[in-house]
Amino acid sequence: MVSDKESIERLVQICQEKDLEHVVISPGSRNAPLVISFDSNPSFTCFNIPDERVAGFFALGLSLWSGKPSILCCTSGSALLNYAPAIAEAYYQKIPLLILSADRPTEWIDQRAGQTVRQFKAFDNYIKKSFQAFEEASHPDQIWYNDRVICEAIDITRISPKGPVHINVPLREPLYGTMRNFMHSPKVVNTLIPENSLDETQWKFVKEQWRQAEKVMILCGQGTYEAGLTDLINHVLIERQAVVLTECTSNIGCPGPIQCIDRTIESIDDNSLEAYTPDLLITMGAAVVSKKIRYLLRKMKIAQHWHVDISDYYMDTYKALTLNVPLDATYLLQGLKDEQTSSRDEGFTNRWEQLQIEGKRRHDRFVEDIPWSDFKVFDLLMGAIPERSTLFLANSTPIRYAQLFDQRTDLEFHANRGVSGIDGCTSTAAGYAVYNEKMTTLVTGDIAFFYDSNALWHHHLSGNLRIVVINNQGGGIFRFIPGPSDTAQLDRHFEAFHDTSARGLCKSYDVEYHRAENVTELQQCLSGFFSPDKSRPALLEILTPRTVNDKVLKAYFKMLKD
Repeated sequence: MVSDKESIERLVQICQEKDLEHVVISPGSRNAPLVISFDSNPSFTCFNIPDERVAGFFALGLSLWSGKPSILCCTSGSALLNYAPAIAEAYYQKIPLLILSADRPTEWIDQRAGQTVRQFKAFDNYIKKSFQAFEEASHPDQIWYNDRVICEAIDITRISPKGPVHINVPLREPLYGTMRNFMHSPKVVNTLIPENSLDETQWKFVKEQWRQAEKVMILCGQGTYEAGLTDLINHVLIERQAVVLTECTSNIGCPGPIQCIDRTIESIDDNSLEAYTPDLLITMGAAVVSKKIRYLLRKMKIAQHWHVDISDYYMDTYKALTLNVPLDATYLLQGLKDEQTSSRDEGFTNRWEQLQIEGKRRHDRFVEDIPWSDFKVFDLLMGAIPERSTLFLANSTPIRYAQLFDQRTDLEFHANRGVSGIDGCTSTAAGYAVYNEKMTTLVTGDIAFFYDSNALWHHHLSGNLRIVVINNQGGGIFRFIPGPSDTAQLDRHFEAFHDTSARGLCKSYDVEYHRAENVTELQQCLSGFFSPDKSRPALLEILTPRTVNDKVLKAYFKMLKD
């Protein structure tokens, strides 16, 4: 049985024709026609997530895994507004989502009817496009319009840059009527997406600048693993065409680049700045985690900066942009691969390589004798993650600590770095883990975990999900960033001190619980925690001293600088 509302069944059939598969539904009444028709169609897998904020990030995780838009479906009113954090993250991370919000009839908006807000265009600041369907479309023109905008909305999610699109669907009561069969076929419009490329004149200009540059630096931001791009980066390194800086979230799977940016650049001061300044900076991919490299590059006098990324706006992060290249980075590097670069300054490359070697030497010496702390946990943990698995890093401190340790090229890294909020880190990892054949591990802080604890409150958790909660009893980042630690409000309002444990949540949600409070306990429980033979997720809570972590980290960076 499907909904007896023809417009809804046409919508569902179009989604089926366009190969959408996953529907994340939050309970409600106004969206009943959508729920009935999606759930009755065997082409869709429906997930029921009660908390809409969790549902949004769970759908984001599904889309991140599949590369296809997942469908979000909610009832009217404030339910829709709870999608906002996930929609913003999807927009800035360029992840496709289709949001279907059920709504009250248009004439009842702003008339004190229950569960009514202005839903149409609610997300216009961080969404690719918004549509409003006709209520109970019956006239041929209304049916034509609804079919067309549904096709358009789905296609827009997939057109680069990918992202979220919202369709608001007003519905009248009765909402629960059904019919056995729907005999009409909606009109489906498709979109051909041409590949962008450079013409002969543009290639001539780019190649000439590439050949003439003496000091070239390539900085890779967040991205998914691509064998072709990794091979090209490896070629650049072998031919010594450029200094290459990456982060773990870049997913560049070769060992040659400077991977630990913060520990490498800490010793560069104003007196040595010119020696490390490129005359051509090429940035590619999405967000870069390191604040230190952002500040350093802004201080440098860089003659040319190319940003290479499929985007529809300028990205002048370092205040040096001279050329915007809205193309795939693999395409550009492939075109430059065989160009002669005899003009390169070997001293520039050598200086950066020596920085990396010295930074690693000092790092290795430092970790030999550090006390129990967040830093020590990461030293033990980064080597214990199972081989060829997926690692999600939560905001704020986990993603930053991870960048200080040598990148493991056998791991796949993900993080919500579009907006970089702590909300939804666990929910995103849970959504990704549903179909991921590899083990999915999330490393998170206590504040981020408790903030998103409803991520465990549904029936779709995978047995291959592992959650590591580093509990230092508050937002430890506020103890070492400049400003908060000097205020009287540090403990209560910035760090938000607490003494909450994850044990009770694990018992409530049937999640296997592990706990470690020192090096010995952590080493003893890691192998059992990462055992692959589990039918339910497992959580490891690691307690670290809240007043030691900042001292260890500050000592680390002082050692690198000195």
